[in-house]
Amino acid sequence: MRQRPGHVQVVSVAAAFSALWAMLDHSSTLSWVGAGAFLVATGFLLFGRVAPGFRLVLGLGALAGALVGSWEAPVVLLGVSAVGSLVVLQWTVPTWLSPLLTALGFFGLMLRTSAQGTVRLADVFIVALTASALGTLTGWIKRLERERRSYLASRGELNQSLKQVEYLALHDALTGLANRRLVTARLEEAMRQGRALAVAFVDLDRFKSVNDSRGHGFGDRLLKAVSQTVARMLEPGDLLGRQGGDEFIIVLDQARDVHQTLEAVRRRLEEGIAVDGHRIFSSASFGVAWYPRDGQTADELLRRADAALYRAKEAGRNRIAFYREDMEQEASTALYLETALRRAVEESEFRLVYQPQVDILTGRLTGMEALLRWPAEQDRLFLPDEFLPEAQKLGLMETIDDWVIQRALADVSTLAWWRQERVTVAVNVSATRLEAPDFPRRLLSWLRAANIQPDRVELEITESTMANNPRLAAERLGEIRRLGVGVAVDDFGIGYSSLSYLQHLPISRIKIDREFVARIEESDAIGRAIVAIAKSLHLQVVAEGVETRQQADTLLRLGCDTAQGWYYQQAVSIDALRLKYLPLDRENPA
Repeated sequence: MRQRPGHVQVVSVAAAFSALWAMLDHSSTLSWVGAGAFLVATGFLLFGRVAPGFRLVLGLGALAGALVGSWEAPVVLLGVSAVGSLVVLQWTVPTWLSPLLTALGFFGLMLRTSAQGTVRLADVFIVALTASALGTLTGWIKRLERERRSYLASRGELNQSLKQVEYLALHDALTGLANRRLVTARLEEAMRQGRALAVAFVDLDRFKSVNDSRGHGFGDRLLKAVSQTVARMLEPGDLLGRQGGDEFIIVLDQARDVHQTLEAVRRRLEEGIAVDGHRIFSSASFGVAWYPRDGQTADELLRRADAALYRAKEAGRNRIAFYREDMEQEASTALYLETALRRAVEESEFRLVYQPQVDILTGRLTGMEALLRWPAEQDRLFLPDEFLPEAQKLGLMETIDDWVIQRALADVSTLAWWRQERVTVAVNVSATRLEAPDFPRRLLSWLRAANIQPDRVELEITESTMANNPRLAAERLGEIRRLGVGVAVDDFGIGYSSLSYLQHLPISRIKIDREFVARIEESDAIGRAIVAIAKSLHLQVVAEGVETRQQADTLLRLGCDTAQGWYYQQAVSIDALRLKYLPLDRENPA
């Protein structure tokens, strides 16, 4: 049972003592017995913790004790006793019932103590009116008390909610660390005190792969484990915060050896973090800026620490880089590229151009390669090597690859002659997209949507794609080949160059890199070897970057029968390709 609030207890105790005084005023055995029962029951009701069902028993017991104690009392004292009983009884029974029980009980006593043995109608009216008034009063008291409790409870909940909102506004919800807002405030406070500081941005290397392979829940637990591990390695005056994602901020006093401290953190993370019984080896990159040398405001320091972090990641990750003046421009350029790339992906700003592949002997068109271009600036198209590495870092390659494949299929499906001629379209695919489990299924759905036979399409992959994960590459390429789609190894000879994957992977063609083609007139040894390898494995060969007739003649003499390059045709839009081969359209109407 909930104890009565303090001021209610005072009122109830006063009423109870008044009733006791009324009972004991005439000192008889009955009054002492009744007063004792009343006192015990009232004490339990007002100060004890009893079960709800037992409260009614105690309330009726208190009323019975009051009646017995007042058995021989005069009429005036009966009223005092009745009021005290009513106050006590109203805490145990409904408001409408307490005055009724009290009035009935004490009306009988008033009838007995009347001189004539009867009670006048006025006496009955007075008792009933008094009981009703007291019942209404106690009902108001109970209602006011409920409202007061509700107000206090809601006020307590509001205060708790406000504290929670204030905490979340300054702390990271996942790790409980200071967020950037709180870190900025602490930095500004330390600067006003004139303290020399070092601000370090920390980024977990390849955290995205953990999220992708084990799920975001596991990634969240890893972030919490990392935050706890790093926090234990810092001094009480240091500050650890979370920037967001897999980035943390460390603020250190320059009175310490900053490099030694951060190097210890880097090595500890490199040793691995235990999460759910697994040890995750997650290295980290650090970018450091100093106050007051590298910035005079908190925002400057944070921005320049971020610029140093970018340099650490560019240099190979898992290292510490300290800010230099030239870094901010590089970071600004990288940020511009990232922003522009994300917009290009969202708004499909890319373009495809097509370079024909021709039979060297006859000049007949045998295929065409779809090449990606990005018009990021006016009057200039960015080549893939200028932006795809950054897209890979940002996790945009799957989206870009999907767009390229679907766009290429849609383009060639508009060429009436393409469906009649035995001409293929080649599309480059990244390792990230190739390794996705759903890629073969999605590729088949795109082919069906464009109404294109699988054997008219060829996917080009690099040697490094196969070297990253040979087993997975073999599995995924096998699924693609079973669909009927061709697979070509692009830039053959400049990457992994292992004969084992040529023998064991389901490849249909290899492409001689333009670097070898450019020197083929001076030395044809490498070209001759590549062609010989391809012929022995029953693979087709295509030479890239053919720019002169002499290169084409040499390739033909070596046994390479297909080529592409500016000697035949530079890469052009699908509309230009349609115009160039318009006679084929007329000869082969759809």
